[in-house]
Amino acid sequence: MDVFSLAQMIVSTAKKIYERIEEVKHFKNRHRRLKNRIDDLMPPIEKLASSEQHVPDHAQTPQGLKLFSKALGGILQLLKRIHDFLGSLDNHRFPDLYKLLYKGRIGRDFDEYSEELDFKTSALLLSLATEKREVDYAYINASRLEDDKADQEEDERDLIGAYHAGPEKIQDDISKLAQGQEEIKKMLEDLKVPPATSSENPSTMSRYQRVEASLQQINPDQLGDKSDFRKGRFGENYSAMYIGERVAVKSFSIGNDKSVTEVLLREANNLLRLNTSYLVRLLGVWTKKDPYLLVFEYMAKGCLREVLDSVDKDGTDMKILPWERRVQMALDGALGLCRMHNTEPSIMHRDVTSDVFLVDNNWKMKISGVGFAATQESIRRSKQRVGETVNYISPERWADVNYEPDECSDIYSYGIVMWEIASGSKPYEGLDGSQIREFVLQKKNKLPLPKACPGEFKKLIDDCRQFDSENRPIAGDIVDRLQKLRSSLEETWC
Repeated sequence: MDVFSLAQMIVSTAKKIYERIEEVKHFKNRHRRLKNRIDDLMPPIEKLASSEQHVPDHAQTPQGLKLFSKALGGILQLLKRIHDFLGSLDNHRFPDLYKLLYKGRIGRDFDEYSEELDFKTSALLLSLATEKREVDYAYINASRLEDDKADQEEDERDLIGAYHAGPEKIQDDISKLAQGQEEIKKMLEDLKVPPATSSENPSTMSRYQRVEASLQQINPDQLGDKSDFRKGRFGENYSAMYIGERVAVKSFSIGNDKSVTEVLLREANNLLRLNTSYLVRLLGVWTKKDPYLLVFEYMAKGCLREVLDSVDKDGTDMKILPWERRVQMALDGALGLCRMHNTEPSIMHRDVTSDVFLVDNNWKMKISGVGFAATQESIRRSKQRVGETVNYISPERWADVNYEPDECSDIYSYGIVMWEIASGSKPYEGLDGSQIREFVLQKKNKLPLPKACPGEFKKLIDDCRQFDSENRPIAGDIVDRLQKLRSSLEETWC
């Protein structure tokens, strides 16, 4: 489908969403915020829909047009999902008591759609060379996420108030409820790091100096009760208490190696730029003297691999990690990758493994380790090669050591991660690098999935592990398919 037609379909779908928003009875604040996000998106889309002359220059080449059309197609699919989601909250099919009992689940869905709109809008605006600045949009997103949480709480109070005003409806609605339903409560927090003051003129500062100046400096003396010491790539990692809160600390022994400083500040820059609740939140840094520090939110359950190992040891893996939870964790990770791949220019993680996905106490999974993440252009310029874990290398990377990592190679690696989520096992356990290479590249085999794995989950994992990179889904498609799978696994609401 051409860009002109896609833009017209986006405009048409947005109008249908506006019509649904006008009819809402509950969750009015969250509906309004969704509308505000779509309002940000519509001016450039309406311009594209008015004339083919407004297609940007970079989309005039065959490859550029393909990528731009794919981006617009992703936005169209997202708006269609939002339209269907709002329709599912229709008062006739979804009684008010259901909304009250499943307010956590509804809030979760609002959060996901809102963040997807944020980063896809940001990427499109930057792609169209609009006046919005990327870092400004990142801070807008951070503020919006905080406001979203406040609005969700206000909407829930209104919903409870409505029931106090009409208790006669409760008994009728209760009779319709499916028994044994467990409410899912997931509250997203994504606090903006307050910028530090700097006496330097920003126009004379390097990119990483500007990043450093914008970050909260956390003195090591403020960190107490240190524990969980582990060897990191550039220094020691541990947990500590900071202002009454448990945090995770990554230390960097700089010495005379400026490249280590660059990795640290690149990670900070990427986290500021990407600003999403699906990446581990950066609280602050210490860059005054060696060792340098990055201070992150604490993810209590550790990395995904540790979680899978711990639940499989006692034979209760399916009780602790039922398929609904496994699919939700896979969706969390896919949303993080989708954020990275949908910035402008897109960012490749380049080291997607089960060790870089961390899990909090509420089983939410987030991406970490973005210090080596990079844009395609910077990968081409750099001679530095990331030390990849062989278990996650894509066929094209095995075939050509000089192959430049791209979104497709990230997706292949994430397919292996989802295989771990589904199976609980370690990929290629007992095989060395040459055996893995033969298995993947020459035999073109895929690790088998357990028979109990839901069919749609199995198909998605297999699609991500396709030998031909062009046949793999993009991150947005993975999100779409996992959201549909999650809905089918969750118990019926009405």
